[in-house]
Amino acid sequence: MIKSDNTFLPDFSHIYVESDAKKYNLTRECLDRFSKANIIEISDYKSFFNRNNQDFQTQKNSIKLILAVKKPPFIYKGTDILQDGGFRNFYYNTPILNCLYNCDYCFLQGMYSSANIVIFVNQKDMENAVEKELSIRPYPNDPLMLSISYNTDLMAFENILPITRSWINFSKNKSDLRLEVRTKSALFNSLSDLTPSEKILFSWTLSPERVVTNNEFNTPTLERRISAISLAIKKGWKVRLCFDPVIIYDNWEKDYGELLNKII
Repeated sequence: MIKSDNTFLPDFSHIYVESDAKKYNLTRECLDRFSKANIIEISDYKSFFNRNNQDFQTQKNSIKLILAVKKPPFIYKGTDILQDGGFRNFYYNTPILNCLYNCDYCFLQGMYSSANIVIFVNQKDMENAVEKELSIRPYPNDPLMLSISYNTDLMAFENILPITRSWINFSKNKSDLRLEVRTKSALFNSLSDLTPSEKILFSWTLSPERVVTNNEFNTPTLERRISAISLAIKKGWKVRLCFDPVIIYDNWEKDYGELLNKII
């Protein structure tokens, strides 16, 4: 579904703030960023985010922000269904729930009843949990790989809140920590001033333009993604290209073949 232009209020016209979240710097930064938004105080984000009878696709036309304090656990062990890239110590966390994009095949549509976006403002608690897990990881001779954008596209938020930047900076003095940033975003230029690190892996999903247009609603075009990837490689960052999912349709082999030829 592509956003309607006239019927709905703009994205982030309303921001719901947990009472306990008000004291955090990330909350203040977000409220300053959207100074004209209507602010509604709530006691618990779940009472709003998890309520019954929500329409995911309708909400996608006018996404609201929810600022909340995450409770433990702050880090999750990867499961067999996740692409771990060969890392035996593979984990993920959830700085944000839900995504700005609206890919029709995305598991988030079945995982959450709401299309609104939850930002957890107590990022320091997540960082502390990662530091603890580093000290007790099951394979101590192997690094810990942390996927920071498994339940969202974190880089797509970078012009809103620089959470990807914050995690990259956090990793700088953690010799045994690796970060994976999964994305379809074209906003790498918002990070291009950072010094490249071998510990950071940007995993870009690429699809034929037909899939981008018909299935990956509100995402950057293929050309914009390739431009962002080219900039990242030029700057010296590690990049992984992902073709996930491969969607079967008439002439799909031709489209995916042309995609591969375009990037090789």
